[in-house]
Amino acid sequence: MSNRVFCATIPKCSTHLLRACFLRLGLDHTPLEVRPERELAVQAIYQAYQDEGEARLFWGSAVPSMDDTTIERGLDRLIDDLDQLQPGTFFMGHYAYSPRLAAALREREIPVVLIARDPRAALLSMVDSVVHRGVPVKLARNVPTDAEGIAAALTVGNEAVHSLQANFDAFRGWLDEPGALAIWFEDLVGPRGGGSLTHQVATVERLVDHIGA
Repeated sequence: MSNRVFCATIPKCSTHLLRACFLRLGLDHTPLEVRPERELAVQAIYQAYQDEGEARLFWGSAVPSMDDTTIERGLDRLIDDLDQLQPGTFFMGHYAYSPRLAAALREREIPVVLIARDPRAALLSMVDSVVHRGVPVKLARNVPTDAEGIAAALTVGNEAVHSLQANFDAFRGWLDEPGALAIWFEDLVGPRGGGSLTHQVATVERLVDHIGA
């Protein structure tokens, strides 16, 4: 297998399911995923989606207390790391759409896969994480303590947290990228997860064609 793959995953839209699928298809993780600059790159991309410069929390990333130059350096490092992405490996993370990142991926002919999910299900999954595990920690500190209050805050947003709509909109640009394939959790999960075997097989076939597995 010669292809490299870049995976953009919306928080609470089953990153782990897509990861498992790629492993079953014979791809492997890249050690580049664990670099400290990875989170800085996420931050740099999310900065572009702040409302009038006001720092709010996205589901997948908390606003760090460091200068913009340091954060932007993380995006620079991520783009440099694309040249080190080895054949047969995939790079995965909560990377919202970035024109700079998209252009770098096109230039290197690295296919992109975006996984999304019914926003209502993603919301319930995030509420469950906050209620039962208190994570993401910074997000949990800025929403009410009861499940109903958390759901309301995450849906419409507040002074510290972006809305459900904003969290999904940050990834919307990937849908227009010629080298990107968008798939749905509900199609990939299969009958053991309440989905359809027909849809699961068709989705995996689309993945195989897109990444050249």
